[in-house]
Amino acid sequence: MKFHPLCCVNDDVTFSLNRWDGSLQKTRTHSFLLTGKLFSSNCSVKKAVALCHNPFLIKSLPVSNGAQNTSFPKKNHETAERVASIMRCLCRVNFFLARLYASLPQPLFESAGEAISFFRSHFHEDQDSLCLPRAFFAAKTSRRFQRDGVVLVGAFLPARDMHAWVIEGGSQADQEDCFWINYQPVAALA
Repeated sequence: MKFHPLCCVNDDVTFSLNRWDGSLQKTRTHSFLLTGKLFSSNCSVKKAVALCHNPFLIKSLPVSNGAQNTSFPKKNHETAERVASIMRCLCRVNFFLARLYASLPQPLFESAGEAISFFRSHFHEDQDSLCLPRAFFAAKTSRRFQRDGVVLVGAFLPARDMHAWVIEGGSQADQEDCFWINYQPVAALA
């Protein structure tokens, strides 16, 4: 996945995500200096950011009943559990290594929504703190993500809280994530 910085201006302060350690960087600047530098040239990133700014345009996903996919082979299930555990550990330790691991596709699920449901069902702790490993896991294991998916990392300004989510095929992939709408994208990975 390629890193696409998306600067965000709030009260003459520019916020951006550090591509190496995942920290939120803050610099004083004049917003007119950022003209033309706000968006990536990547078409899928532009579409995903436009959807974040106009969430009423997001396609709704069919409601999942939460049941496990019975056709999911046991070997794939074990692989998915291992990948999810590795992703969770890497995200705690090093943003760059987690990004690198997520960029090596290992398609196990048809969509990011299926991957996210699997991740949520296997990690029962506070899901709010697992948004980055969940998004990276979906990016790594979704077949559809490789074609038209974007991981977005956003900041809740000026508080500087951060959140990660996936836009795939014009939809927000996580049906249970209702927080993403409060965050302004500061980086995209596609």
